[in-house]
Amino acid sequence: MFNGIMLGLIVPIIVFFIWHQLKYSAMDLSSFIDMTLTKVHVPATIRMCVFANLPLFLLYNFIQRFEVCIGIFISSMFYIIVMAGFYFFG
Repeated sequence: MFNGIMLGLIVPIIVFFIWHQLKYSAMDLSSFIDMTLTKVHVPATIRMCVFANLPLFLLYNFIQRFEVCIGIFISSMFYIIVMAGFYFFG
């Protein structure tokens, strides 16, 4: 389960940096982070990054590694709770 939690926490961060390189490569990283950490953009950014956990979840579910699936689910729920906190209380 620990491997799934680590995988589920790290993959959205990697997707965030890939998103920066593919779409906003002209903007330096600190400006990109400042832009995405505004109240309006945080929920959308987290939602887009956590969406990358879905193929991993389905892959590990398909190969019946359910302990990893549980870890990915737990880490995704953590990100979703943070996103909801920014959306409703941010």
